[in-house]
Amino acid sequence: MLQNLEPFYTGVINANLRPIHLLPDSVRCPAGTWEDHIIHTPDEVLKFLEREDNVGILLAGKGGSHPNPLGLWALMLHSDSARDQISDTPFTLRFVQGAAQERILLGRLPEPSLKRRSRSVGENYTVKLTGILPAPGSRMPNGETVSVQVRHPESGQWVPWDGAPIAWETLPIIDPAPYTPSTVVLIPLDKHRAVEAVDRVPEEWIFWHEDVPPSWNRQAYTTAKGKISSRRIRGEAFIRNRIQNGIVSRAGEEGRKTLLTIAVHLVKYLCLPDEMVLELLANPVHGKEHAWNDLCLDARTDASMPWTTEELRSAILAAHEYIPQFGVIEYHRFRSLREGVERLKSFRTLLGKLPAPEGQSPSMKAQDLYETFLEMYSVERKDISYRRFSMAIQTGIQMGLLKIKNIRRTKKKLRYFQGVSPAMIDWALELPSLEIAA
Repeated sequence: MLQNLEPFYTGVINANLRPIHLLPDSVRCPAGTWEDHIIHTPDEVLKFLEREDNVGILLAGKGGSHPNPLGLWALMLHSDSARDQISDTPFTLRFVQGAAQERILLGRLPEPSLKRRSRSVGENYTVKLTGILPAPGSRMPNGETVSVQVRHPESGQWVPWDGAPIAWETLPIIDPAPYTPSTVVLIPLDKHRAVEAVDRVPEEWIFWHEDVPPSWNRQAYTTAKGKISSRRIRGEAFIRNRIQNGIVSRAGEEGRKTLLTIAVHLVKYLCLPDEMVLELLANPVHGKEHAWNDLCLDARTDASMPWTTEELRSAILAAHEYIPQFGVIEYHRFRSLREGVERLKSFRTLLGKLPAPEGQSPSMKAQDLYETFLEMYSVERKDISYRRFSMAIQTGIQMGLLKIKNIRRTKKKLRYFQGVSPAMIDWALELPSLEIAA
């Protein structure tokens, strides 16, 4: 079976796409960077697959650097609901994982040189413009093997690839923007707030839901710091991002809600004056030829359908009644971070009870110590990263709060801490006057 993939990877390499050696059952490279693991010949690819390592195709490096020359990108469908929601009609090539729900549709970007950014849409699908794609012959963590399918030119059905050369440069050019919805959504009003708002704004601008916690409306939920000039720059960047990603108001597809969502972000999250918000919506921002409002259209005909000045003013007025989604996210993120930092302080205090290491005192990998902290104190990785944890321990050592020693060992320069071990941590837990956060 693997021999059948030789012509596939020959075509990949001839198209200047970069196959990458990956770890078994994974989409991650071995130690080092992806540059260290580029595969240069089909024979090398087959050797890696034969020993059950994985192989991937690089779309672009971190931050969109080193993009592939064809502008190859992927729409990764992760669920049945995504497959029902999204039409795969424009695509002619895809990777599949056996009987699993995962489908990877491949297309080319209209502008291969533009800066790229991948985006996951919940658990349903991912618009993948950067990173590494699992390639045919690779085995995924669910045990399924990636294979190739093409669209039959006559029936239009997906069929297994027959080994014929794939003309990568003729894959259809497909704009990912329509598959990349806004990362900002409108949080509806609670029922009480909606009733009150009727007296202040037109009813068509009121969206409410009974599940919205009333307490949310009592929070400021804004990070509007600094001078208004710097906040205006952030507002321009936000509008510029909406335009770049095709996030405009489309009549017939909740266009009113799209306008209101953007207005809420500018009015309540960045705290910009109403007239400035109107200017950002109705006039071109720096670096863009057209205003955001001028790009709004009718979803059925694609005809231009901008909002009137009065409608824009109504949306801005209504925006004062809502809370910004980014504000809610950051509020809970900062609260989780605050709780995580307090637990990290407690753990550092615990380690401070350990005696100074002597001679052959046990040592522990920094990564293992981090994992111990996460488990003991029920902390999520997203709240306290390994980098933040390491810096806190290093600071504790430098300030004399901790007696453990920072050492490096082995050719890979792994960081260890001498004077700490699971048994010693258990011993420290038995000492009096120590409390662990619940």
